Amino acid sequence: MKDLKKRILSFITSAAVAAAGLVLPVFPAKASALEDKPIIVTLGDSYSCGEGIVPFFGQDNKFPTETTVNPDWLAHRSKEAWPGKLTLPGVTGTMADHCNIGAADEKDVNWYFAAASGATTDDLTNPQNIDYDYDGSHHGSASIPAQLNILNGLTLTDNDFVTISIGGNDIGFV
Repeated sequence: MKDLKKRILSFITSAAVAAAGLVLPVFPAKASALEDKPIIVTLGDSYSCGEGIVPFFGQDNKFPTETTVNPDWLAHRSKEAWPGKLTLPGVTGTMADHCNIGAADEKDVNWYFAAASGATTDDLTNPQNIDYDYDGSHHGSASIPAQLNILNGLTLTDNDFVTISIGGNDIGFV
């Protein structure tokens, strides 16, 4: 896993991700524990997570206290983000129909969604701290896991993809 993280980070650095909104097919990835299902992994910032396009995953909880601890709501991962519109050969529907927004341990998914609004390149390998305000009545600060953690349990192959858009927040382009 450490080598995989290093490969991703070195690719990102060499590709000059400081250019805001850069989206690249990074390298193939495969979920060996997922019975050879084709997958797409989405990493990145607000461009990938769908900032501003509500509803967000986790927003439909009944109680604000449940919503404000949900990493998907905190990250503003939109059900309508562009990576959710992607398709894979042999998979019916879009990635939004086959989403795993948690760890790489579900068997019936094709899309692993870890992008987060406000993310910088540091948030690929470190937890991201997020300040939130839910309807003006619930506010605070929370942390979501490092984005590359979503790759735990996934191995490289030549059939699947990792998408990333990151760098805008690093250079102050918001």
